[in-house]
Amino acid sequence: MNNNYLNLPVKIFPDILEKNSHRLFVFAEARSGSTWLIDTLNSHPEVIMLDEILKPEIQQKYYKEHNSSYRYPGGDVQYIEDHFKGLSGKLNGCKILFPQALRFIDFYEFLQNYRNSNFIILTRKNSVKAEISGLIAKDYSRWHLRNIKDKQAITLNPKFLLERLKWRSWSKQFCIEMLQAHCVNLIQLEYKFLFKEMTESITNLADFLSVSSARFKTSSEIKANPFHLRELLTNYEECCEYFQNFPEYRRMFDDEQN
Repeated sequence: MNNNYLNLPVKIFPDILEKNSHRLFVFAEARSGSTWLIDTLNSHPEVIMLDEILKPEIQQKYYKEHNSSYRYPGGDVQYIEDHFKGLSGKLNGCKILFPQALRFIDFYEFLQNYRNSNFIILTRKNSVKAEISGLIAKDYSRWHLRNIKDKQAITLNPKFLLERLKWRSWSKQFCIEMLQAHCVNLIQLEYKFLFKEMTESITNLADFLSVSSARFKTSSEIKANPFHLRELLTNYEECCEYFQNFPEYRRMFDDEQN
């Protein structure tokens, strides 16, 4: 067996390693409450968080500003670090969705340079509701529910939904395992507990970050769509029948929890 690939060099930035204990990254799956979490973190005077700097449209704009058509001249890690220039506070960083870590950066190089940083892992157990929530938001071009009575419904191809769920599951599992293997300062939060036990969640988060929980300000944004999937999917029965062969997902259709 040829193990030469294990010796491939990884670009290390000494200046980043020196200060990465002040970095904070939120790794999340889509529709897991990450926007609410970023807003809450930003409400603390000692924390400054950027949103998704790895969005393709943001990357392309940044590349063009630096006379590059497809990649930042200094590499992926330098691209990320340059966004933090001028940020103050005890902790600062950004949000990265799991698929973005796999598609848009050298994830291993990132982990080697930021291994001493602080990481919040945010997940959502009911991936069916999370995925459908995202597809509804995209279809209606409204990412945040403002009216509790605002019911939005769509029709989905169940095969398409299954492929989306598989990609969501794989990207989440891979990223979490990599983070756990290479980083030590981690805390994991889950959507349902985060909003059901908000006070305890904020306290745990403050303890992890070594900041005062009293200085966080939480928003009143509506996070949970109050409707059962039966009311959000016009072809609910068709989807349930299709997912009979995938019990790990089928039971999520009946789960009243978010």
